[in-house]
Amino acid sequence: MPSKETEQLVIDLARRARQAALELAAATQKDITVALHAMAELLTAEQSAILDANQLDVQAGREKGLSAAMLDGRTITTRTLDSMGTGLRQVAALPSRIGQSIEQRQMDNWLTIGKVIVPIGTV
Repeated sequence: MPSKETEQLVIDLARRARQAALELAAATQKDITVALHAMAELLTAEQSAILDANQLDVQAGREKGLSAAMLDGRTITTRTLDSMGTGLRQVAALPSRIGQSIEQRQMDNWLTIGKVIVPIGTV
């Protein structure tokens, strides 16, 4: 059973995620592109701190007896970070499909029904 502290932390994170989802839904494509590039740059700028924190995480997992496969799955390398940054830049370069109509049909009663791509919020 989680402690009250952990429970409150999860509740706070969920509230922040909900607020972020609302803000992201209103973000322009330019805002999103800028944010993705900023995240990619931060991965490079904070590489040492990320790798140091990951080493602590992997060591804690080792001490708790995690299997080699589990430890490997949580190990981050400079190559991993470079790949993540590249992926973020690639996504930033993609055209937005938000608001694009992907299907539309006319019903017998002249009602038009369509599907439009919308943001899904936080995942």
